[in-house]
Amino acid sequence: MIEGFRCLSPLADDALRVAESMSKSEFNKFKKLLSYERHKEETRTLSKKYLPLVIPKRFFDAYVLSEEYQVSLGIALIRLAELE
Repeated sequence: MIEGFRCLSPLADDALRVAESMSKSEFNKFKKLLSYERHKEETRTLSKKYLPLVIPKRFFDAYVLSEEYQVSLGIALIRLAELE
């Protein structure tokens, strides 16, 4: 998982920081919570600490931008990177 976030740097640096700080037992706990979260939508079990692993902030920002301007997520990510 960490290597995937490294490949996405700088687009997912918040997720990379969280992943690098996790122990193996924390990662296993995260996987179990994520599985439970998918099946029980009405119950939010994930800690806010883990949210960047699910959707890094830049991806969320790019999603909002892509919806507003009706462009693909990739184009929105590129445009955000250009603006920074």
